Amino acid sequence: MRTATITLQVTEAATRPEGAPTAAFGGFRLTITRPDGSTATPPPGLSTTWRIGNFAEGQTYRLLVEAIDVNGAAIQALPPVDVVVPMVPTFTRVDGVAIDWD
Repeated sequence: MRTATITLQVTEAATRPEGAPTAAFGGFRLTITRPDGSTATPPPGLSTTWRIGNFAEGQTYRLLVEAIDVNGAAIQALPPVDVVVPMVPTFTRVDGVAIDWD
């Protein structure tokens, strides 16, 4: 099993989607779809980094990162990213998401 540090690749100035009122911006939500189709969603927040364990080597997981408003509704989302968990520790970068596998 692997642990991943998943980082949304944003600049310091890009902490909320363009055009979103500051008061309405609630943060970011990561949704992970497991190979069996079940999902996991760590608590959303202003962090752009999540550390998550129990990824099985060789399996494909889908990651979806969304900017959300204070009520939890999606404002904007990156395209979903499918990642295959590597057999050895490595670094992966795809479509605005960086993953450091332990």
